[in-house]
Amino acid sequence: MAAAVVAITSTWAVVLLDRSPQWNPWLRPLIVAAAAVAATALVASAYVHSAGWRRTLAGAGLAAAILASLGGPAAYAAQTISTGHTGSIPSAGPAATDGAGSGGGPGSASSSRAPGFAASAGSGGGSGGASSLPGASAPSGAATGPTGVTGSGPGGRFPGGSTSAGGTRPSASGANPGFGGGTGQVSSTLIKALETGASKYRWVAATDGSQSAASIELASGGEPVMAIGGFNGQGGNISLAQFEKYVAAGDIHYYIASGGTGGPGGGGTSSAITTWVEAHFTAKTIGGQTVYDLTAPRS
Repeated sequence: MAAAVVAITSTWAVVLLDRSPQWNPWLRPLIVAAAAVAATALVASAYVHSAGWRRTLAGAGLAAAILASLGGPAAYAAQTISTGHTGSIPSAGPAATDGAGSGGGPGSASSSRAPGFAASAGSGGGSGGASSLPGASAPSGAATGPTGVTGSGPGGRFPGGSTSAGGTRPSASGANPGFGGGTGQVSSTLIKALETGASKYRWVAATDGSQSAASIELASGGEPVMAIGGFNGQGGNISLAQFEKYVAAGDIHYYIASGGTGGPGGGGTSSAITTWVEAHFTAKTIGGQTVYDLTAPRS
């Protein structure tokens, strides 16, 4: 039984490592050899009559089994620890080149990781302090608005609620790779514009996705931002009709085009909202970001 477990574990490790064939190619044959030694020694130890030889074979088999079973995960852990990581999507190990698509360099947030050793990214609407929409989940402690829209993180402000403003402006690096020209940074010019008259609005801005919204909230010290589509488009999507009602009520100050080049790339209601905003409001650039002042419609 022990030999079978080692064989299965090592085989799966080799399969996963084979998805990153250029990364430490010597590791796969080492695991195969260790698994063979472990299986042979463990089986042989059950048939020898000498107690001394049985202990020796069992010890050698155990050592080889540990190497065969934990060599892959240990190598992934070492690579992850030694590589700088940025971004809101957790990852582990080298970039994989399986059917999921080739990833970026090791440690990059956009890299595709080999399943089994990769950390799983959270799903749902709320993420990293961003506001989320109906149907999306929010972190524990999030403030909830009267229509089910949630705002997480400091400064989640709703009518009748309270606002807590942070004294510092933490870096927003590593958020949505498409936001802020690919850097995840939010310019001080944009933050100043959002903070001007912020107390008048339920949301200082709306943007596509909670990763972009999180960048803005973090950089602004917790000013509430509406995240359309949730995390990677997997959260609740607000309808265009509801968005228009919020705009008509003066609840949203700015619409920020994700990526800064004319709107988010998502589909569904996000695209419909983008099209409507572009048709009724004038685009301008603030701090390198394309924004629309939703309080000043075209005449």
